[in-house]
Amino acid sequence: MNTLIHNLIFLTTIFALQIVPLKAQSAQFELDEENNPIISDMYAQKIVNELEFESLDGTTVKISDLKGKIVVLDFWQTWCGPCLVSFKGFQKAKETWPEKIEILAASPDWADSKRKIRKFIRNHNYDFNFVLAHELEKELSLSSIPYKIIFAPDGTLIKSISGSKKAEEEFKELEGLIKTWFKE
Repeated sequence: MNTLIHNLIFLTTIFALQIVPLKAQSAQFELDEENNPIISDMYAQKIVNELEFESLDGTTVKISDLKGKIVVLDFWQTWCGPCLVSFKGFQKAKETWPEKIEILAASPDWADSKRKIRKFIRNHNYDFNFVLAHELEKELSLSSIPYKIIFAPDGTLIKSISGSKKAEEEFKELEGLIKTWFKE
């Protein structure tokens, strides 16, 4: 009998240890109107300084290596219409200020395989850094895409935001950030 109780306590403890971190993660953020996280400055610094993203060519990308540029970390999928509308504005900004802005197009693990993303890249002429969002997407528990986290050239958080605007509005927002951070 004692062995049975001991085993039940052990299994309950193991189960609780697996569940509690997930609850703690989702509780660590305030949520926006789309139930996506509003990133804190402290959490943004974790993303900048600690996280590495896997690019589709197998290299590692760190936001800290992109300091000096405005970095848009954009969570997207190939089938997401609003994501693709944003891409047009991002591309215009990238062409206009290639040395001042970087787009990290981060694919969550929801639906797109590496093969599907590679096909998308071949069929589109975007000058972005396409990466996989693996651990960060899981930690953020995103409810919807597109979702963007925008970092200043010094690596600080500008904002996190859900949704998409028209391509020209996305471009204008990035233009405003360029003027603010680079005093143009």
